[in-house]
Amino acid sequence: MLQYIHLQGFKGFKDTQVGPFKMVNLILGGQNVGKTSLLEAVYATAMLGPHAAGGLFRQNEGMDVNRFDQAYLNPQLFLGVLSTEGQGLVLAAKNRDTMFMPMPIAGGLGYREKSTLLKESIKAWHVGGFQNLWSCTAIPYFLPSQNRLVEIFGKVILGRKKKALITLLRAVDPRLESLDAIAPDGEHRVYAELDGLPQAVPLNLLGHGFSRLVYLFSELLVSESQLALIDEIENGIHYSALPTLFKGIKTVAQEGRVQSLITTHSWDAIRAACEVFEETPELFQVIRLERTGDNIQTVCIEGERMLRMMARDMEVR
Repeated sequence: MLQYIHLQGFKGFKDTQVGPFKMVNLILGGQNVGKTSLLEAVYATAMLGPHAAGGLFRQNEGMDVNRFDQAYLNPQLFLGVLSTEGQGLVLAAKNRDTMFMPMPIAGGLGYREKSTLLKESIKAWHVGGFQNLWSCTAIPYFLPSQNRLVEIFGKVILGRKKKALITLLRAVDPRLESLDAIAPDGEHRVYAELDGLPQAVPLNLLGHGFSRLVYLFSELLVSESQLALIDEIENGIHYSALPTLFKGIKTVAQEGRVQSLITTHSWDAIRAACEVFEETPELFQVIRLERTGDNIQTVCIEGERMLRMMARDMEVR
């Protein structure tokens, strides 16, 4: 399980440590404070370099993301450290004096120092047995293409997770009888069978919110990694469906041991999460990002404390 990330020189994170993380982490903060950037930082560090997450959560911004990366993210100054319980440290770092390169070691991946000029200042470079993070699942706030959605749904079928997916979705729309990927006109799409309708309908005709629930639940159910990064979880989803969504996240956390980092702007999402984790507050926390001068600081609010704050109607966004 990921315990914390320590960042230097990544966008607004001049020198910031975030954590310790729980199984489910809801990330809050004001506008442009770095919520999505934190997800990018975790992904970039895990995937070996500051450009690994370029456009992943911001595909609708086109080439602007690449131009920003080239102009502002200096790969020679970026340092990311991921700490995992009982499994050492992960370093993805480059700077003017030293460079770490990925290499296989016993039990997983690690980094070997090519130059020893900063050996005393950066002592830990060994990683043991944390292969799963290298394929962490990233779920942006927009829907994937039809082809990608069909591909994800196909994995649900192959993994025999369709029944679990239907059960989760029926809690949102009891009319749902089944989902299938077919190509009646030569183009593959996911179709839904609804009680009361004479024929199946394409998933996109049921609205963005329901389609995103299918996408989110499918990704979580078939994830082969132990870390899910979910951006703007409430996007397109009606507030009444948020408790069901968090119940699904809780299920995969408990049964599949999938840890999640989730950004949100929504007070309804915070309330829904607190409601779902009321009996298991040890699995959940809220992390608030705050800009202080030229850096970003974090405040971790553990589940039990968050529940008390919600009971008093205290504002935390």
